Amino acid sequence: SPWYRFHPLFGEFLAQRLAQQGKEAVEAVHRRASRWFAAQDLLVEAVRHASLGGDLDFAADAMEQAATRSTWSMSYIGPLLYMIDRLPQETLFSHPRLFFLGCMAHAFTGRADKAERWLEQIRRTEAAKIPAISSKFPIIDSSVAVERDDLQRVIEVLEPLCNAPMENASLRYACLVGLAVAYLAVGRLDDTRELFDANPIAPEDRDNDMAMVFESRRAQTCLFAGDVREAERLGASTLARAEARYGRASLPANLCADTLAFASYELDHIDDAREALANRAGMMQSSWPDVMTQSSICRARLDFLQDAPETALAFLEAQAAHFHLLGLDRALAYMLAEQIRILLTTGEQRRARELATRLEGLRHTHENGTGAFVQIPAIAALVRARLALADSNPRDALAALAEVRRFGEKYGRGQTLVVADLLAAVAHDGLQQHDQTTRCLTDAVTLAAKLGLVRTLLDTKEQTAGLLAGLQDADSLPEPEARYLADILARMTPGAARPEPAPVSAVASAATRIAPDAERGPLTPRELEILTLIAEAMSNKRIALTLNITFGTVKWNVKNILAKLGVSSRYDAIALARQRGLLK
Repeated sequence: SPWYRFHPLFGEFLAQRLAQQGKEAVEAVHRRASRWFAAQDLLVEAVRHASLGGDLDFAADAMEQAATRSTWSMSYIGPLLYMIDRLPQETLFSHPRLFFLGCMAHAFTGRADKAERWLEQIRRTEAAKIPAISSKFPIIDSSVAVERDDLQRVIEVLEPLCNAPMENASLRYACLVGLAVAYLAVGRLDDTRELFDANPIAPEDRDNDMAMVFESRRAQTCLFAGDVREAERLGASTLARAEARYGRASLPANLCADTLAFASYELDHIDDAREALANRAGMMQSSWPDVMTQSSICRARLDFLQDAPETALAFLEAQAAHFHLLGLDRALAYMLAEQIRILLTTGEQRRARELATRLEGLRHTHENGTGAFVQIPAIAALVRARLALADSNPRDALAALAEVRRFGEKYGRGQTLVVADLLAAVAHDGLQQHDQTTRCLTDAVTLAAKLGLVRTLLDTKEQTAGLLAGLQDADSLPEPEARYLADILARMTPGAARPEPAPVSAVASAATRIAPDAERGPLTPRELEILTLIAEAMSNKRIALTLNITFGTVKWNVKNILAKLGVSSRYDAIALARQRGLLK
């Protein structure tokens, strides 16, 4: 039967009237509600009402009984944490399965220290003799290792476990997710793909929370390899299902969102990237290191695009301090490198060098690192190349870029190779080595067109726009790559006409799928109305309320506005509309 919800104002009125009956009456209602929800197998609501009713023993019993079922899922973590924070220690010890679940909840929510302490405690209790509990200790071990960025340890723990039968689908997919995260971080892309091929998601598990997260790691695999179009397609589909099933603030939705945001940013779908990250600040503070790192970089780049470099730098500085306190050197290295990139773009070389010195210290610490830590020397090498180019020292830049290229080739990082070729072209141009400049530019454009990269090129336009224009004038590229380059150059000049899409073919799709039609007629009255509200800094939700239309209608109109104006962000749309006299 359908559920009916009270109007918020009516619900508030009822809550106030109930509160007037006194604390005991309110708690009695909550206790009665908890038993009804438990009878309906609605565990989250049952535990919430039992906790509000002060009946923590019933909440503990309900949660522990759920732990024995194959239907236990990560959606229980929120109410579980709320409850165990209020339970006395002796109650936890009297419910061994609940104690284990609490330990696992801490591990999955970025509380590695607490999870580790609890795991040591539970290993000294009688619960360690229960096979149903002790067999899952490696899951907690691996989760703690993920939080500590010890990805080699994750692989050692989970590789044998992933082949063992497991009655709970969420825990099984959690193991697969952990292994996929570790494989990606250490550069084992082929092993990651084999993991997905060997473990297809069963139809009955498609709505499972951790199955969705596992599916999102497939999108992340595409992103690491540079296939951003496929990453966006998979990421958007998975995130939509996660939000519909578990809500926008849920664990699976947050873990799916960072991949989509980064892919959308790379494809220059700026509003989509912002929408994916909106109201998700928590995942940048408490999540897996790779999720925190990637979402932080995306957030900073979006801030920078809004002509707010100091905002981006302040955020990156805060994140760097956060990662330093957590002992996450790899994430810290990425934050320092991103700050340096922005500072060099804005001409602040002195501040950039200060941060580069700190990054070199990390490189020295991890010079012979293994696993995911091999990324740190490559990050430092790319920064050295940028600094050398800023100092007009192209030979040193080429030496550093050779190290970056070796890393990209060894670990299958397509986007890294494109960046290395673009910067190498700048260096060769500084040495008047025109043939090498053309070769590097051609290699960069060819690979970027194949992968569908956009922002990778746009974000280097101060250094490469002239060189890319020269490559276009030389008319030496095949038709698909030439059309792709024409689109990139048009994007570098907001408001410029973009090339018409070519007929779709197997090869040309690399150049055409990234470029929507540019001039599709004038804006409609509704689109002008929405554009005016955008200029007033209104969000899509606020616009929907103001105009009394649906959120989806606003989003559809915004996409039409961006396409008709030939821009990729709301900020550029406002600027261009003012230039054309569409806005006062």
